[in-house]
Amino acid sequence: METALTKPSDRPTDQDRQDLKEAGRLGFGIYKYGQGYWVRVMTAVFAGMIVLAGAMWAWNRLAAVSIPVAEYILPVARPSGTASLGQEVTLRRGTDAIGMAKIASVNSDGSILHLKELNLNKGKSLLDTDRVETAAGFAGAAGRPEPVYLFQRVYLQAGVAILIIIVGGIVIYRYVAVKRTSADFLIATDGEMKKVNWSTRKTIIDSTSVVISATFLIAAFIFLFDTLLSRFFMLIDVIKT
Repeated sequence: METALTKPSDRPTDQDRQDLKEAGRLGFGIYKYGQGYWVRVMTAVFAGMIVLAGAMWAWNRLAAVSIPVAEYILPVARPSGTASLGQEVTLRRGTDAIGMAKIASVNSDGSILHLKELNLNKGKSLLDTDRVETAAGFAGAAGRPEPVYLFQRVYLQAGVAILIIIVGGIVIYRYVAVKRTSADFLIATDGEMKKVNWSTRKTIIDSTSVVISATFLIAAFIFLFDTLLSRFFMLIDVIKT
């Protein structure tokens, strides 16, 4: 015997399945699309604010991160001789050698060197350099070196901040829109909120007036009682004037 649930007329047709698929596309895969709208939206907004705060925190923290230096730009005054790519440069302070480096690139007149593979003596800095020279006869007075970083710090900050925002957005979407248990909880919360009997404007004004009046009355009573007690204790010489 065929029951009502198994009648051919009650089974989903191809058109029904197509309609369900279309509804799913219109709802962007959101579980129970349209239900618990405001609670779900406001939950997503506040969670998004937390994610943005986390991204800003990461951005500020990464401002203190040291980026590796790829090479240094060293201006050379009054260069003599010829410098070429790959040559080893002796870094000097006065007559003392403070370290070695390799030429990564150099301009046509040798006035700007790009140095890599620095090998400085212990306790020495590239800033101590006042003269450079090579075994091939190139020499000159060294200016102030400028570091060339492997990449700009802002790229690291932006990359991490965007990653936090993307991951946070996926998590929010999952728990607010897709996951059934959390979505059902938010939908039920929205339903309970609709049952709340919100006070009218007149009720709020009247209640506020009562609270303010009661506050002033209690303050006046305490002031009067304190004054009377003070006078009484002065009369019996417990409190000296």
